[in-house]
Amino acid sequence: MTRMGKAAYATGLVFLWAGALCLGLETFAVVYTGWLDSHNPFILTSLGKPCPLPKGIPTSTPQISLLRDSRITWFSQAAPPPAALQAIDWRIPQLSETPSRQEARRELFPRLSEEERTLFAMLNGEVVVSFDLQANLRDVYTVWFMSRNIAWSEHTWVGRLARALKLGETWKAAKESVTAVARSNQPRTVLLAFPGFATPIKFFFLPDLGASRVHVFVKMDSFLQVPKNLPADSPWEIPFFRYKNNVRDAHSGTGQPQFATNNFGFRGRDIALPKPPHTFRIICIGGSTTEEGLGDEATYPSILEKELRRIFATDAIEVINCGVSGLATTTHLMRFAEYLHLEPDLLVAYEGVNDLAFNLPLLWEVTGGIPLHLLRHSTFLRRFLPGLFYPGKHEREEAIRRGPLENLDVMHMAAALTDVRLALCSIAAPDYARMEAKEWQYYDHRTRTHWRYSTFTARLYCEMAASLNRGIRDLCARNGMLCIPVGENLTGGWELFGDICHMKGEGPALKARIVAEALKDYIAPAIAALK
Repeated sequence: MTRMGKAAYATGLVFLWAGALCLGLETFAVVYTGWLDSHNPFILTSLGKPCPLPKGIPTSTPQISLLRDSRITWFSQAAPPPAALQAIDWRIPQLSETPSRQEARRELFPRLSEEERTLFAMLNGEVVVSFDLQANLRDVYTVWFMSRNIAWSEHTWVGRLARALKLGETWKAAKESVTAVARSNQPRTVLLAFPGFATPIKFFFLPDLGASRVHVFVKMDSFLQVPKNLPADSPWEIPFFRYKNNVRDAHSGTGQPQFATNNFGFRGRDIALPKPPHTFRIICIGGSTTEEGLGDEATYPSILEKELRRIFATDAIEVINCGVSGLATTTHLMRFAEYLHLEPDLLVAYEGVNDLAFNLPLLWEVTGGIPLHLLRHSTFLRRFLPGLFYPGKHEREEAIRRGPLENLDVMHMAAALTDVRLALCSIAAPDYARMEAKEWQYYDHRTRTHWRYSTFTARLYCEMAASLNRGIRDLCARNGMLCIPVGENLTGGWELFGDICHMKGEGPALKARIVAEALKDYIAPAIAALK
């Protein structure tokens, strides 16, 4: 046998053994996962197959411990006087705008600093893309999650290929419009068709020739269109963004039966506008972890209202549940004008769950590259090396800071400008240190089979939740906001958490008690002023 033949033979053997090893590892991972899923008592019980649970599962009610900061009071989050606001103030989100007012607001954009431009886009629910006069993309101003995706599509060959395949003609038409506006030096509105969208999307092109730029504006909610296959009896107006008003006897976004909405498309009784005199109105915003409850009376906002009315011996306190399944901090920013329209005195935000569990994993999946995308098909890697598919701790913390925490900071700014207080809750998650291995296997099973990403693990979520909670505490201290320590007090496992974030049993009632304890001294001056 020649030397080349020997080399080919050796190479073939290496590939053969490597293939056999990979097949063996994959087989082992599949068998091991199946065995765990069929023998874990928590998994079997959750599937309706009652099984004796291990002894020692804690069932006691957690003790509530609040670390009060005497510097944080109802008056520590003061808003600037209305006289300081401009005639057209781009910092205040608007529920609706006339075309002329929208155009006048957008024409303020070239005068703003770089930092103000990003705030402009975030507060007004817009994506602003700046091109040079040769139609080359230069800057993107919007929430970090979207700007990161756009940057990926512009600066990586995989992103450019994906954009060419999905948006080839649309991108070409947009750049032609940029060139035309640069030549005419006149703003214009252009409708661009997007693949998979039923109606064209409206873009506004604004020349800024002094800076050799053309700025392109589009509302973020333009990309949230009603799917063609949405059933007529669906409770959704736009899935996982807005429910229909006055829905009866439907299933919620998380599948809860006997679900109903009020005159503004939220859970609970109808909301009166204008707000009745001598009423203190609290609005609870969040995703399914705020919306959840087998009935309206079982949600944490409903229980919170009863608790606060008991504490202050008054019916003048009103708590509204504005939780909607699937909303993350980005989409809450898009709906923030709606919350302000309801005339709240206080906003209580239980936010960040969907950022950690959906938006950030989606970002990392999209931008992870082709090799990682192919490796995701490996059961062995998904089961035993899931960290391979996600960035390290430092990069995760930076994403949390630039994503949900930055969005919450902007919400605080918008609320303060309208003299509305914003209190932030830390988020609750199962406590790894207090649970045995079988409980964690259950949470990994739930995460792997009921959530979108088969590589995402319960432990990774809990680590990210701890990072988010640290950031929330720092943000509140910096802005003079109330931090409500839900995550620090609502800990445990099977007895409280149905999955990595949703409560069961006494969970919603305990959450309401924690929020009430944190609020009672904070809102006392405002309640006293009602009398």
